[in-house]
Amino acid sequence: MNRGLIRLGLQSKMLLLFMVINLVGIVGYSWLIYLDREQAILHHDDGLLHVAVIGLKIIVIALVLTWLVARNLTRPLRELLHVTQRIANGDYRLRVPVHRPDEIGQLADSLNRMGEAIATRERDLRNQALQDELTGLGNRKALQQQLTHLESVPDTRVLLVLVHIDRMWVINDLLGFEAGDIALRLTARRLERLPLDHTVCFRMSGNVFALLVCNSQQAEADISELLIRELEGTPLRVDEHQVDLSITLGLAGYPQADGRGDISQLSHYAEVALYAAKHQHRQWAEFNPLERERHHTKLSLLGELKRALANQELQVHYQPQVELITGHPMQAEALIRWKHPQRGWVAPSEFIPFAEETGRIRQLTDWMLDAVCQQVADWRRQLIPLPVSVNISMCDLADPAFAGRVLGKLAAHSASPCDLCLEITESALMAEPERVLHTLKELHRAGLRISIDDFGTGYSSLAYLSRLPVDELKIDRGFLTDLTPHNRSIVRSIVSLGHALGLSVIAEGVETTEVYQEMQHAGCDLAQGYLIARPLPLAEFETWRHRMRNGFVVLEADRR
Repeated sequence: MNRGLIRLGLQSKMLLLFMVINLVGIVGYSWLIYLDREQAILHHDDGLLHVAVIGLKIIVIALVLTWLVARNLTRPLRELLHVTQRIANGDYRLRVPVHRPDEIGQLADSLNRMGEAIATRERDLRNQALQDELTGLGNRKALQQQLTHLESVPDTRVLLVLVHIDRMWVINDLLGFEAGDIALRLTARRLERLPLDHTVCFRMSGNVFALLVCNSQQAEADISELLIRELEGTPLRVDEHQVDLSITLGLAGYPQADGRGDISQLSHYAEVALYAAKHQHRQWAEFNPLERERHHTKLSLLGELKRALANQELQVHYQPQVELITGHPMQAEALIRWKHPQRGWVAPSEFIPFAEETGRIRQLTDWMLDAVCQQVADWRRQLIPLPVSVNISMCDLADPAFAGRVLGKLAAHSASPCDLCLEITESALMAEPERVLHTLKELHRAGLRISIDDFGTGYSSLAYLSRLPVDELKIDRGFLTDLTPHNRSIVRSIVSLGHALGLSVIAEGVETTEVYQEMQHAGCDLAQGYLIARPLPLAEFETWRHRMRNGFVVLEADRR
């Protein structure tokens, strides 16, 4: 910092007056203003005024020069600060001009490169959040973003197709998970090569893909046939193995046939269609807009079902199974019942199928297993043991941890495995036969009994049936509703088959004495139905059981 000196000589014989003014910020110069005695002989007041004006001008000039120099020196720093603040706020587009090779220039260059690196990294993370790592396709979140975008595009027609790769677990079990990953990647490439215009592919979850088809002129049935032909027609080449694919499709369109619908719910509608196709054993199904209100009611009911589990609105009712020869109660079937606080009793047919479609059935199964295990343990402690069967869904059997869940419930309530029987429909057995076989063998070895429900309506082969660790067959009630000569022959054949395999046979749906007697003549072991007793709450069932301790008797009045 330098000092400028202004020296003024004023009139005085013996005195020279010097005024010193410090000027801050004038770099490299010293200022001296000298007035000799002759020039300084001024009027006193005029002299002071001139001095003040000159000093003020010098101060203003100095301040302006200081500001200009400071501004020139700090401009790069201000630019650096501005860009740094924008980067901190998520804007990586700005760059600092690099005009100089010194430290400030190097800092600006480093800041620019840092902004580019952050922008690249953020772009990569955003892509990863929307991309399936295994196949490179968009994921569920990317699909939802695309649907949200299409919602704002006028006159857009959209078809969403969910593609479920059936029995993917077989590939994983037999060839390994690496082979399963290869199969999924190959499937993704086939989907991308489909001859469908304006189509985007996504991977929704493990073995479920999605196709978003926009403004297609092809009918839904044609698109379904194309997918089935392209994916199932030629086996996949996985290492040295030929892998045949089997698929199930769920379709949902927007706008729907009635001109309504919600595009943001399209993926959910397609999932409902997919579950319907699998439940009906069809290869593809389309969401029916006529069922939309019923679907919304089911969604509401599903939310209330979650609350029902927490609020103890569910009950277990027991329907007895008696020995046909003696009429003695031998075992019972546990059936879930829901008493809604506003709707009253909700029929199982209203919530069980939808619970299966949405996966909520697992929670219901766990609740039932807890209740039944506790009850059979109580009866055994009271020295009145009675085996109880619980219905198990296909969703439960598909769970690799299902056997552990069941055994854990038995242990938690100190229940005997021989007091618990698992009822499984024939169609559920055939959905994933090898996985089901492994699970049932593990449970059977632990001491549980296994029953095939609705036998005679599925597609199980005798070879597969002979491999199953089964204890009993339940004849489907459809054969008993109308006892034609043909149905009588089927019933007798099922009884003979069951006995030949060493199994007990139960007649389900016995509602008249005629059917009861016919089942006796056919050689059935047990009977269950409204003629004997309806499903009863626990207290009523125990009363009925005590009353029937000497056996169920078909009265003469009933026979007539």
